Amino acid sequence: MKLAMVEWNGGLVAWATITSVSLFVLSLIICVTVILQLPPEHFANNMSRSRPQFGLVGRGGRNLVGLILVIIGLAMLVLPGQGILTILIGLTLMDFPGKSVLEQKLIRRPGVFQGLNKMRQRFGKAPFLFPKNDGR
Repeated sequence: MKLAMVEWNGGLVAWATITSVSLFVLSLIICVTVILQLPPEHFANNMSRSRPQFGLVGRGGRNLVGLILVIIGLAMLVLPGQGILTILIGLTLMDFPGKSVLEQKLIRRPGVFQGLNKMRQRFGKAPFLFPKNDGR
């Protein structure tokens, strides 16, 4: 029985490497920017629900950027990068039913909460307050 040999295409490997590194850098820039803009009580008080209303185009744009970040974050679960943090930032930007429950589940993970606060501390921002336990 012959084993099929996989021939590596140098162009494909280079493209995948460049894409992976670019997504990693892009997600870091976006994540840091969004995390630093959120108030410390954002997750503690479910502030994700009380967002100023934008026009239809602004809301659609914000949802599109959020969806793109969620997709990039999912890819970074297997590629280099901050996958869960990128997913959390994408979810924070989006509007959908059950959003706050999903955010609460992600933010309650010790590594995520500590990572967010370390990042905020590095840039001189107050740490996030831990979410209140409301039975979720």
